[in-house]
Amino acid sequence: MPAQPAKHMEELLHPLQHLLALLGLLRPRINWFNLTILLLIPLDAAHEIPKIPLRCYTLLWSLGYYFITMLCITAGYHRLWSHRSYNASKPLQWFLAVFGAGAMQGSIRSWRDQGEIPPPRYPIEMSDLAEDSVLDTQDQYYRALSLFMGWIFPAFVAGLGWGDWKGGVLDAGILRAFFVQQATFSVNPLAHWVGGQPYGDRRSARNSGWVAVVTLGEGYHNFHHEFPGDYRCGVEWWQVDVTKWMIFGWMVVGMAGGLKRFSRGQRKLNIESRFVYDVGEFMKEHPGGERLPELYIKGDVTYEFNGDVYNHSDEARDRLAMMRVAVRP
Repeated sequence: MPAQPAKHMEELLHPLQHLLALLGLLRPRINWFNLTILLLIPLDAAHEIPKIPLRCYTLLWSLGYYFITMLCITAGYHRLWSHRSYNASKPLQWFLAVFGAGAMQGSIRSWRDQGEIPPPRYPIEMSDLAEDSVLDTQDQYYRALSLFMGWIFPAFVAGLGWGDWKGGVLDAGILRAFFVQQATFSVNPLAHWVGGQPYGDRRSARNSGWVAVVTLGEGYHNFHHEFPGDYRCGVEWWQVDVTKWMIFGWMVVGMAGGLKRFSRGQRKLNIESRFVYDVGEFMKEHPGGERLPELYIKGDVTYEFNGDVYNHSDEARDRLAMMRVAVRP
């Protein structure tokens, strides 16, 4: 009979042993610092929400600090250091690096390495990042800096400003950082799933306006994947790209320069009889005026070229042949 309790105990321990073995396998792959910052502490903070009343000033400060830290991710971590789409003065770089740490998404180097660059097949030139004093300092002191700028600094502002120390830690600190993180991380899944593809459909990236709202412009992902070096993501006047406007404003006051942008006139391409032609330099010489070929940019003009609009001469066909750049599959 004594063997039965032992057998029963063995049955109970068997699943536990499997769980412990699984945790043992996962342990080397888990970044416990990031797991604690990104998930465990925000879950505990959410449990405390009903106990601490939300003050109006604390709400406004939380929204304002969300804007500041998100801007430092989009304009700093992403468009400046990941894509070098513009140049920033040292004071601006320090601002973006220090307050960017308040988003608690890792140092600039780790964010760029893990978030933007796939495993390289060949060595990548990164000496511009390796020899940067701003990045060196932020990387060296990142954990202390992120804890201070992420939680302690917003608590000091709320506490010294209007006496709401707990709200400063909970709302402007922990929960604000959590929402900045989730908004940033939403770009890759959602902006590859929801929205249009006006600039190219060879990749899954899409333009998602509502993702752009919470990320200060990062949701226009289709444009960004086609022109990653452009300081803008939303290029139309009506598109909500707050980051673009801020970078442009910094340029106006002399804190930024070298803003890179693709030119709508880089390539004027159209197709005639399966051949692709670059007609950009010829458009001003077109006998029918520049406006007519402009209508057919990125379009197939086979029928128009051969009689629907005008049946072109042999001389025109010879001249067009000199503009041939590719063959359509």
